[in-house]
Amino acid sequence: MGQQTNIAFYTEGEIVPSPETVFSALSSLGAGEELAFVTRYKSLYNAWQHRFDGSLPQWEFIRKRTTLSDAVQFIRPESEVVISIVETEGGLGKRLILEAWQAVPESLAQGCIISNNDSTFGMHDIFGMVSQAEEENTYIARSPFSVRFWGYRCPNDIDKFRDIVENLPVVSEVASVLSQALNQPIKTAIYMNL
Repeated sequence: MGQQTNIAFYTEGEIVPSPETVFSALSSLGAGEELAFVTRYKSLYNAWQHRFDGSLPQWEFIRKRTTLSDAVQFIRPESEVVISIVETEGGLGKRLILEAWQAVPESLAQGCIISNNDSTFGMHDIFGMVSQAEEENTYIARSPFSVRFWGYRCPNDIDKFRDIVENLPVVSEVASVLSQALNQPIKTAIYMNL
C-alpha cells in the first residue's frame, strides 16, 4: 500500500445497510449512476488483526465495472464489498474534495490531494496513523459501512491537516446527509496509511 490520506465517514454496530439504502446514501453525496467499480471479497476480513502476518483476503472479482444501481446489488452481509465511485461534476462528495483541496495549503499538503471515493460494506476495519506524535497505526473502528475520501501522499503534519479539514462545514454536512440516509449516527475519522 502506498502513502494515503483518508477522510472516512462510518457507522458502528453490525448491521450492513440494504442495497436500496446504500444507493440512496451514495446518491445523496452526488455519486453518478453512470459508472462504479466493485471489488467483492469471498468473506469478511479482519485487516487489523492480520495486518502483520501478510495474509490477504481472497476476492471473487476485482474492479468489475458496472453502474451504481447494479454495484449495490453485490452487497452481502457475509462478505466485504468495496464500491469505488466515479463522481458527477457536482454533488456533496465533489464539494468535500474541492473544499478540502482549497483549505489545505500546499506547504502542508505536500502534494496530497483528496480525490478518490471508496465505499465499503460488510464488517471491515478502519485504522491508520491519527496523530503525528504517535507515528503508529491506531485502531479506529470495525464498521459495517464506511465512505472514504482519500488521496495518495500524506501531509507533513496530520494533526494540522485534521484541524483544518474536520472544521470545514462540508464535513459536518456529509456526516448529516449520510446519517439521514442511513437513519443512524455517522462518525468521522481523518488518518494516514503509510
